Amino acid sequence: MEYKDIIKQQKIYADKISTLGSNLQTIAKKLGSNQRLLRYLYYQDADPLSPNKPNVTLQQVMHDQIRIVPLIEHKDDSTSILSIRVGKISPDDFNPSFAKVYFDIESFIPVTKWIIKDDNVRSLAIVQEVVSTLVGTEIEGLGTIVWESTSLNFLTEEMSAYSSLFSFTEFR
Repeated sequence: MEYKDIIKQQKIYADKISTLGSNLQTIAKKLGSNQRLLRYLYYQDADPLSPNKPNVTLQQVMHDQIRIVPLIEHKDDSTSILSIRVGKISPDDFNPSFAKVYFDIESFIPVTKWIIKDDNVRSLAIVQEVVSTLVGTEIEGLGTIVWESTSLNFLTEEMSAYSSLFSFTEFR
């Protein structure tokens, strides 16, 4: 493929970047289908999976505990929060009709909320639910979601944050 054709394809793809916002909404909805994850986020006590508690809806956590904004606007060390954001878009070197999209889900968990009535801790339970909900999932228009990595992003006396990186190849 000639250079001018590559540039033309990349311009077409650049015009489609605005669709990534709706892709983040789709990912948030997929996460909202996992009741265990919703309970870990919504119920901040030691027994978030108690059968005595009502199920949590996506509407109850969307924009509070599940956010598609890159920043947490205020200091909130009393609840767990997921922040979903696009991290990188990279056109395919061999076929500019494809682009690899990397997105990051950052799990903010108050240190005081780590202990739950489970063999696990809330921070890793949330990460496990996020990964198991998304990995290998085929979402129309996004392709198959691939888990790239998870790492501890930061840890303070009040808050911890784990960053889980995912990718998919999008066709344009």
